[in-house]
Amino acid sequence: MRTFEHARSYLNFRDLCATRAVCQIWNDIRSVPQERTVFFFEDDTNVDLPSSSDANFRKALLAATLHKLHCQIFNQEQLQFVLQLLPNVKELVIELDGRNGDHLHPGERPPVCDASWISCATKLRKLDLSTSNFDGEIHVDFAALKDLVVFETDSKVLFDNYDGREMECLGYKCDFWTNNVTEIALNTDVLRVSRMINMDQTYNEFADRWVRETDLKPNTFEVNLNGLTFFILTREAFTVLPIFNLPEAQYTAFLNQYRFALEQLFQRLPGHPLEFHDGCTEEMKRKWLEIINPIRESLGVPTY
Repeated sequence: MRTFEHARSYLNFRDLCATRAVCQIWNDIRSVPQERTVFFFEDDTNVDLPSSSDANFRKALLAATLHKLHCQIFNQEQLQFVLQLLPNVKELVIELDGRNGDHLHPGERPPVCDASWISCATKLRKLDLSTSNFDGEIHVDFAALKDLVVFETDSKVLFDNYDGREMECLGYKCDFWTNNVTEIALNTDVLRVSRMINMDQTYNEFADRWVRETDLKPNTFEVNLNGLTFFILTREAFTVLPIFNLPEAQYTAFLNQYRFALEQLFQRLPGHPLEFHDGCTEEMKRKWLEIINPIRESLGVPTY
């Protein structure tokens, strides 16, 4: 029995479902945890799975043990279905879009959920949460999510019952920073930060403290714009990355964001060593220095 289950564990979700008809034993797919990511998308164009509305696909999802799930939720019905899948999920990516007005399909209702709806995913180790057009309150309750060590979001989240656990990674917007987030960040290995418009004062206080007290975590800052990391800061150096091969990385709005982040860095750590990622070409290095050196000149510190 275990030999068959082990062999079936190498099948992707589509093939695992397709082979249910082989025999009665193979009809049971719950005993074979699905370690590959399963996608619950309305538009199945880019995934080798049926769309999220497919009735047979939904039956298979309910019959399976899913460990990795990536779902897109646009309405209340989709949300209620996905909640049934979460108890066994260990790695979860949720894109929650509160589709409203003319974007709602006939008969649809926008997603509305209890503030602690994520708490049903009690085995979660990794959670990536993105929201748009959604005004509901979202709580991450560490008492319910006892294994959670990786969390990233582009949304405002309320953290409950943080227990001081060591986090592998925290990704959060500086706009929504609070003292609770500082407490978690100080126990985090890799901190991914970005901003939408402003930086909350509590984030500035946290960053100032990190500079003053050199034994504090995080060990690594990754500074992001729209999910793209453009520089990495450690105690030893700050490293700029090879991003200029992407056309959008050179838009004026993006360049302004790079300048703002680097100004914040040099105001706090003017003497910190600069390193270029191994993937940076000479042209990329030149572009970075065209951004960096004028900032340093304006602050009255030597250029690189």
